Amino acid sequence: EQRNYSAAVIAYSEAVDAAPDRPEGYLGRANAYAAQSEAEGTEEQTRDFSRRAAMDDYRKVLELDDKQTEARQKLAGLYLQMGDEAVAAGSDGTLSAALYDLADGYYRSALSLDYSNAGIYQRLAALLLGAGEAEQAAAILEQGVAASHNQALAERLETLKQQLAERKETDRHSAAMEALPAYYGSPAACRMTARQALAYAKILADGFSGAFPGFSGYGKPLYDYNVCWDEPYPVMGTGSYETDRANVILADFAGDGNPYLLVFSSLVEENSFEVYGWTGEKAARVAGIESYGSSREGVLAETESGIVVLEESWSTGTNSRQGETWHFQNGSAAVTEIWSGTWDPNRDTVRVQRNGEEYTYTRQEWNLLRGGGQASHSWPTLYTVRESPASLQEMIEALNTYANILGGGQYRAVEVPSHSQRHLMAAAMLRRLYALDRLSIAEGGGPRLALARLRDLDGDGAEELIVVFDGLYRAENGRSCQFLLYHWQNGALQEYPGGSGLDELVLVRENPGGGSGRASGGTGGETGILSIGGWDGGRRYVYAFLSHREELHINAQAHRYSIVRDGETSGITEAEYTLLQGRYQIVELLVNFANLPEKRNYEETITALYRIRDAG
Repeated sequence: EQRNYSAAVIAYSEAVDAAPDRPEGYLGRANAYAAQSEAEGTEEQTRDFSRRAAMDDYRKVLELDDKQTEARQKLAGLYLQMGDEAVAAGSDGTLSAALYDLADGYYRSALSLDYSNAGIYQRLAALLLGAGEAEQAAAILEQGVAASHNQALAERLETLKQQLAERKETDRHSAAMEALPAYYGSPAACRMTARQALAYAKILADGFSGAFPGFSGYGKPLYDYNVCWDEPYPVMGTGSYETDRANVILADFAGDGNPYLLVFSSLVEENSFEVYGWTGEKAARVAGIESYGSSREGVLAETESGIVVLEESWSTGTNSRQGETWHFQNGSAAVTEIWSGTWDPNRDTVRVQRNGEEYTYTRQEWNLLRGGGQASHSWPTLYTVRESPASLQEMIEALNTYANILGGGQYRAVEVPSHSQRHLMAAAMLRRLYALDRLSIAEGGGPRLALARLRDLDGDGAEELIVVFDGLYRAENGRSCQFLLYHWQNGALQEYPGGSGLDELVLVRENPGGGSGRASGGTGGETGILSIGGWDGGRRYVYAFLSHREELHINAQAHRYSIVRDGETSGITEAEYTLLQGRYQIVELLVNFANLPEKRNYEETITALYRIRDAG
C-alpha cells in the first residue's frame, strides 16, 4: 500500500517459503510484481521481468486454488495487455505473421481465463477482421454475446453479419457474372435474377427445339412451319435469303441493370434479329427486325448517354423515308420518336418531320445522324459485341450456371437441347431443297427442279432424297446430271449425281430369286434407282444402289451385251444379260423425261421433311 514494491516482494517471498502450499503468499507477491511493472520510472528490463514473474505467481495461485477469481482476472488482464502491445508493434496498422500469432495467442489465453470479458472478444474479433478472417470474427463475437450478454458486442455482431451477407452476395454475383459470355454492359450493375436467367435459357432452348414460328417482322419465312434457331431457314421479301437465330448476347440496353436477350442471325450481317425482355416476372419478345430485302432496316445503336436504342426505317419512295426510334426501359421497348424525311438530291437538303416538328439537315448531317451512306455513325452499333457472340447452347449452359450460383442451387436447370440424327438429316435436306428450288431463279433460267421424292432405299429407317431436274444440273463434283440422290451418312448429307441423256428413272428392288424383271412391285432386297438412256446405238441400264452399282449395256441390232462393275467393262452373252436383268424388279416409274410430271411433289416432300425434323 505504501508502493514499496521491492520490500513487498521480499516479504511475500518469505511467506511463500514458510507456507508453500498456501495461495495467499503467491497472490500477494504476484500483485506486488504486477504493480512494480506498472510503476512510473521502472526500467523496461525490470518491467518485463516483473510482469512475467507476476504471471508465474498468478498461475501458481490457480494451480493451488483454481477458484481464485482475483488471480484469474489479473492474469487475463496481463495477457490482454501483452496482446495489445503486440498489435501496437505493427507498422502502419499491419501485423507481421509473427506479431499476429503473438497477439492471437495472448488474446486467446486471456479469453480462456476470463470468458465473460466483452473487451477480450472485441479485441480478438478486431484482430481477425484485420487479417481478413471475417467469418471467424463473427464466430468469436457470437461466443462473446452468449458469454457476456454485452449489447455493444451484439450490435457489432449484427453489423458484421450484414456486411458478410452483402459480401457473400457480391462474391456470388461476381462468380455468376463470370459464367456469362458476351455480356454488353456493366457486369457489376447487372441485377438479373436466377429466375430471369432460367426464363431466358428456356426461350433459347425452345428456339433451338423449334417451338416458335419464324419472326415475320417485315419479311416472312418462306414456309409456314416453326423454325429451329440454330438452323438456316428461308425468308421471302423483295428478295429471298437464309437467316437463323444462332447468335446470342445479353445486353443492358437501358443501362438499368436489367439485361435483354438479343438473338440474331449468323448469316445476315444486320436487319435480322429479335430482342427479348423481362418485365412483370415474365420473359417476352419486345422488338425485332426482319428486313424484307432492303426495304426495311434496323440498327441497335448506342447513344452518347450510353443507352441503346433501336433505329428502324423504311423506304416510302425514291427520295423519302420514314422511321421510328425505340427506347428500352424496365424490360420492355416502346416507340419514342416517329419521323419522316424527304430530300432533294440536287440541293443535298433533307427535311424531316419529327413528332410534329420540322427540321432541316444537310445530307452529311443526316448520314451522321442516321448512319446512312458512307459517313461514320455517331452512334456506334453493337458490332463489337457481335464479333464474339455465344451460341444458343453455350448461353443456355451459362445461364444455368448463373442461376445455380446466384440461387444457391435451389433452381432446376433448363435442359440443354440437342438434335437427333434424323432431325439433322431432315434439316440438311430442307436447306438443300430450298437451294435447288431457287436454282433457276439464281441462274436466270437454269435447270428447274422437276421432282422431289423421299424413299428409304436401304431399309435402315432413314429416308434418302431423290431430286430430278428438267435439264442438266452441275453437281458438286462437277458432273452434269439429270438427277441427284442425297444420303445421310456419318453426320453429313452426301450427294450422288445420276447420269445424263436419260429417258426414264425407275425405282427397282433386288430380286435374288430371279424373274423377268418387269413385274411391278417386286419383294425383298435393297431398293435402288434404275436410270435408262441411250448408249452407243443401244440402251444403257444403270442400277444404282447405296451398297453397289452396276451397268448393263445392250445393242440388240449388233447383238452386243456388256456389264460394267467397279469401272471394269466385260462382254456378256444375251442369255447372261437376260439373267442379270432379271435380278431386279420394277417398283415404280419415277419419271419419263420425255413427259415430265406437272406435279413436282415438292410441297409434299417439304411437309414430310418438317415432320421428320420435328419428330426427331
